[in-house]
Amino acid sequence: MEYGWIEPGRTLVDSRVNPLLRVSRFWEKPTVQDAEELHRRECLWNTFVTIGYAGAFVELLQATVPRLTRLLGSNPDVDRLYQEIPAVDFSKAVLSRIPERLIVMRDSASGWTDLGSPRRVEDARSFVKESVLV
Repeated sequence: MEYGWIEPGRTLVDSRVNPLLRVSRFWEKPTVQDAEELHRRECLWNTFVTIGYAGAFVELLQATVPRLTRLLGSNPDVDRLYQEIPAVDFSKAVLSRIPERLIVMRDSASGWTDLGSPRRVEDARSFVKESVLV
């Protein structure tokens, strides 16, 4: 599977509809067997819908990829900067390194999916079908 999973932690705001939970851990693109276990443990499939204040995202970047934030802050030529800076995997390099600073909630209402390709659609169908049968 090409998706990450989020292991929720303790409840911050209790609600029958959408409780807010601490993030205990990110599981970045686990094997199918591990994903099935995470599903059984009621971990959340990461839709990567992220919401937050811009300043909070900057703080996360400063805490995890300080060299990148220094480059962003020191170069007024944004077009040139984006051609020169190294690529950073936001999930691996930022979010998975400091899960204790993040919160999560189930997204059952938006209908968002990040299927993106026919292969992902088939993977998702197979995973859901197998998970339901377990």
